[in-house]
Amino acid sequence: MKLKTLVLAGILCLGIVASATAQDKVGFANFELILSYMPETAKIGTDLAALQKQLGDKLQVTQNYAETKVAEYEERRGAGETDEQLGDLIKNLQDLDQEIKKGAADAERAIAIRRQEMLQPVLDKVRAAIDKVAKDGGYTYILNMVDATSMSIILHGPEGNNVTELVLKELGVDMSSEGDNTGGN
Repeated sequence: MKLKTLVLAGILCLGIVASATAQDKVGFANFELILSYMPETAKIGTDLAALQKQLGDKLQVTQNYAETKVAEYEERRGAGETDEQLGDLIKNLQDLDQEIKKGAADAERAIAIRRQEMLQPVLDKVRAAIDKVAKDGGYTYILNMVDATSMSIILHGPEGNNVTELVLKELGVDMSSEGDNTGGN
């Protein structure tokens, strides 16, 4: 699947470059690297970790309660009670299991929604900087040099067309002091 995506991305890039006329200028940037240097990204990570802990702690309370009910079930079963006698407890355990599964799914959904809400202004800011760099530099196209899985889409290109540093400069971000520069080139 990754190979198909890479091949399709390469064909798309070649198609764009091949269809470019003499006046078109193609640049590329490492979007993930740009995001890693944004101070807002670190705060988003911290805030999401706090939310994840909060939701996890809430879910843990229900899990702990379920564990006490399982222990009660095992104790009563060991004492010789039948499933019929344990019916209410079994039903309670089934309900708790569903509640825990639903709680985990709801927590994942809440984190994903919050991540998108927090990240959207940063993405908009980066997009505006890319648009300005493209306009100022006379670029017709600015391509992302890596995809979401960190696979390179731009396998080779003139270093002068790499606008990553120009975008960071437009954003007012100093590459030497912020972010984690593991985004690769």
